[in-house]
Amino acid sequence: MDATCRLESILGLLCEGSNLHIDPCIPNSWPGFEIRFRRRSAQLDIKIENPKGVTRGVATPG
Repeated sequence: MDATCRLESILGLLCEGSNLHIDPCIPNSWPGFEIRFRRRSAQLDIKIENPKGVTRGVATPG
């Protein structure tokens, strides 16, 4: 597995066509992470927060 695949696996970023799926799988000790994601002409600044120390999944605010 190359470095890009490992990064995509841990951070849970997957591009399929024009869709970006986010499903992180990070250590529960990580408070979160930020990444600047570039694909073609698009640039996204993504911030994932992990205040409850979970290892998998995404919850939407609200």
